[in-house]
This record gives sequence, structure tokens and C-alpha cells, in this order.
Amino acid sequence: MKELSAKQARYFAEIDNVDHFALVALDPAEPDEIIAVVRFVRVPGSNRAEYAAIVEDRWQGRGLGTVLTQQLIEAALDRGIEHFYALVMPENGRMLRLLRSLELPEHERREGSDKYVEVELQELAA
Repeated sequence: MKELSAKQARYFAEIDNVDHFALVALDPAEPDEIIAVVRFVRVPGSNRAEYAAIVEDRWQGRGLGTVLTQQLIEAALDRGIEHFYALVMPENGRMLRLLRSLELPEHERREGSDKYVEVELQELAA
């Protein structure tokens, strides 16, 4: 997404820390610069949430997305969320690898060329 509308920006920025939760990582050399975000948004009235993650290109491949996702899972479990689902675009193999690296029970379904992955959340080994 190259540009956000005011409504989209508000949606991403306004979290309630219960049903809409996010973690960010800041660049240690430039503390005002966000380098990664992971988030979930609960499906109303359920124990499922949509998961999303983004890591700036120059920080990819260092495990940052995995560590943040592990922390996000802990927060989700504390809030009664038992499943994450994510839309994984065909060109986004890194997202799929990140989800699979957690070694959680997983289910996939396709809608056209898009892949939806759902993982069953559980405590992760430290």
C-alpha cells in the first residue's frame, strides 16, 4: 500500500489492546523510525483474529518478525484468542516461512491465487 487514507491510518493507529493489538520495533540507531509491526484484530465475538506483520526490507531475515510474532501470540493467548489467520500473497514466501517456523498446527485454503493460512495458537517453547 503506497498511501493510506485518513480512515485507514486511523484504523491502524487506534488500537484497544484487547481486540486490536499491535507491537512495533524501533530502529536502535534511529529510535523515531518504526522498522517492524505485528498486529492482530479479533473477529468480533470469536476466539480468532486476523494476523498481519511487516518488517522493513533492510531488517528482514534477522528473526525480528519471528520474535515479535512470538510475543504477539503470548498477548493473544492472554486475551482468549486461539487462532490467527492471515492472507498470504503468492509473492510473500517470507510470511509463509515465518508462520511455519513457529511449528504451530496449521490449515490452508486458497481463494484464487491467494492463500489463507490459519494457525492454532499455543504456548511456544522458550
